[in-house]
Amino acid sequence: MQDLLARAIQAHGGVEHWRTLSRFRARSRVQGAIWAVKGKQGAFGELVITGGTRTQRVTIAPYPEPGLCIT
Repeated sequence: MQDLLARAIQAHGGVEHWRTLSRFRARSRVQGAIWAVKGKQGAFGELVITGGTRTQRVTIAPYPEPGLCIT
């Protein structure tokens, strides 16, 4: 398992690269049949996910509508 972890880290820039990063931001779209079954189709749309690489904290916005977020 350690070999797999080392290979994954190396494939994504190496440990030294990751030590230089403190925050991240990603755009995502949440879709799927289950949301339609729940009557929430399109409720999430495009999301922006931000977080820190040194803390266990992630913010997802807008959720479920502009002006609200999950932290």
